[in-house]
Amino acid sequence: MRPEVKPEDYDQVVADIRATAQENWGQLDQDADGKVSFEEFYKVFTSECPDEASKPPKDSMKPVFDKIDKNKSGGIDLEEYVSFKAQLETGWPAEE
Repeated sequence: MRPEVKPEDYDQVVADIRATAQENWGQLDQDADGKVSFEEFYKVFTSECPDEASKPPKDSMKPVFDKIDKNKSGGIDLEEYVSFKAQLETGWPAEE
């Protein structure tokens, strides 16, 4: 269970998430086009699976991808990713 984030700490937590996301963006956005495609997303999030049989079906991951892709552009940009990570880590949506 994650520790509760106090309102006064929220901005710093999101800033830390953003800094980490910027450092690691190249691992997600493998073709460096500024957004993470569904194929890139699926590849990264299943890379730790030991074999094909242990990977979740692509169609089960598509709703997750679509939820992160808030503007429905077909790709996740850095701000959408930061918003997603902030919500996961704090339980609060990232400020727009």
